[in-house]
Amino acid sequence: MILQVQENGLYFTFDMTENQPVYLLHMGADPMVEQPNEKVKGSCHFQEIQVTGEGRANHMGVSPIGTLPGRRMHYTGYSDEHNDLGRILKIHTKDIQTGLAATMVYQFYDGIPVVRCRNIVTNEGNLDLGL
Repeated sequence: MILQVQENGLYFTFDMTENQPVYLLHMGADPMVEQPNEKVKGSCHFQEIQVTGEGRANHMGVSPIGTLPGRRMHYTGYSDEHNDLGRILKIHTKDIQTGLAATMVYQFYDGIPVVRCRNIVTNEGNLDLGL
């Protein structure tokens, strides 16, 4: 499913499919004009989460991209609401292997082209580490 969001002069395009990674295909002051090809889309993961002991999916030096379980986070749903500040979009993902659930929150502010993004990560797993 392609989700296009337009709010206060900002444009976002997400590719979200149940049990698949979420891709942020576009974010900017102008609408997206063409769909990226599959190779480009693969580099558009919208969420990076690093867990100690997990390693990385990409091994190109030290950087916060290609994180694990970030690359395994799969779409589980979204909500589109309003609060006192403006529109708030929440995209929910989960990694089955670790039990980590994450919500990416996009807070838009009424009347100005500003968005605040944050990631809320919750451990819903029951992994016994023997500690």
